[in-house]
Amino acid sequence: MASCAAADPLPRLKVSDNRRFLVTADGRPFFWLADTAWELFHRLDRSEAEQYLTDRAAKGFTVIQAVVLAELDGLTEPNRYGYVPLIDKNPRRPAVRPAVGNDWVLVLDDAQAGFAAPGTAAGNRQQ
Repeated sequence: MASCAAADPLPRLKVSDNRRFLVTADGRPFFWLADTAWELFHRLDRSEAEQYLTDRAAKGFTVIQAVVLAELDGLTEPNRYGYVPLIDKNPRRPAVRPAVGNDWVLVLDDAQAGFAAPGTAAGNRQQ
């Protein structure tokens, strides 16, 4: 789970003392109401992501779940900015480009809907 600085910082989360729940650092319950936007990083541009996250925040979602390596052609089809996530489809060679990377989604999410829960890949991409 990731979070970036916002005007009103998000609370730190931890596992409750009984190890059954997520709570804030001061012990208040945290309700994980997530929407799944699996291909958010791959299919949307910054403007579309901002619109989506604003909508989800207005609907009360506290978490957005997405994967960094999209399941549907995410290794070979470029994202909206023309980049694929890996060099030669090799997970040891990420194609990180700070100016067009996915960090902006995490910043937007923190400012709009709360926590982002990015996963590395869809089930068929993990080995």
